[in-house]
Amino acid sequence: MEAKIQIDSNIELRAISPDWAAEKYTAAMASRDHLLPWLTWVHFYEDCETTEAGIEKMREYQVRKAEEFSKDTGYTYDIFYDGVFAGSIELMNVDRFNQTCEIGYWLVKDFTGRGIITRAVNLLTDLAFKKLEMHCVVIRAADKNMASRAVAERCGFEFETILRERLFLEGERYGMCIFSKINS
Repeated sequence: MEAKIQIDSNIELRAISPDWAAEKYTAAMASRDHLLPWLTWVHFYEDCETTEAGIEKMREYQVRKAEEFSKDTGYTYDIFYDGVFAGSIELMNVDRFNQTCEIGYWLVKDFTGRGIITRAVNLLTDLAFKKLEMHCVVIRAADKNMASRAVAERCGFEFETILRERLFLEGERYGMCIFSKINS
């Protein structure tokens, strides 16, 4: 997979790197309330007593994900809009034998509503099918996360089922919606 992908004149995907850990940490924490309850990883930074500690924890995460990218076991891209960090998108749980993978994504609150994730999901799905020879790409979302469900539907993913009470987020139980797209 390419290290940089230009989606359009505004949106660029960059293979995850520790180089912008500070920018990513700051953006994620500024959007904390927007990201919760849907993304449990936001809680992983609550024990950081200082901004520097949070940035270092983010840097360690970025290093791990960059290693996955270099080993072709997972593909995390950070999304930049007009050069500013805007979110992340990832091809994960890549199963080459069964030719399946999942897409996960998030955006900084200030960048929502612009079609950024829809375009990024469409592009990564296409790459999963063509470059990685995947047969099926899956998106999972909490049943009450209407924004994420709408992305899956806009991108042509078919709703398969809801796994009841599979997610425990912010003290509440949610169903997990499964959407898939088959490479026909």
